Amino acid sequence: MPLTDTACRNAKCPEGRPNQRLSDSAGLYLEVSATGAKYWRLKYRFLGKEKRLAIGVYPAVGLADARRAREEARNKLASGVDPSEAKKEARQAQLLRAETAFEIVAREWFGKRSIDRALAPSVGC
Repeated sequence: MPLTDTACRNAKCPEGRPNQRLSDSAGLYLEVSATGAKYWRLKYRFLGKEKRLAIGVYPAVGLADARRAREEARNKLASGVDPSEAKKEARQAQLLRAETAFEIVAREWFGKRSIDRALAPSVGC
């Protein structure tokens, strides 16, 4: 039976168990830790290996968002792409864009700074 938002909100890990998994459907489940933290995960197979994809933390990522992410991952699997690797590549591309943006700003600042120094009068010692 699929999960409901009420079941997700009220989920607690039983004492004596490290984690509890509440399954939704098609590999999506909510993992409740002994500390009370709740994580959305997707269990899937790619090239014969079982893998897990971290989707997000409940309640920041709600049930509907987790199901949307599951469908996106299943679409990637259907087209022959590993969703976990796609997520890593997207993160690397985002870091590269951030580094490139910083480099552009730094070069611009350095260029203006060197012009200001060239125009300033020299003080001899």
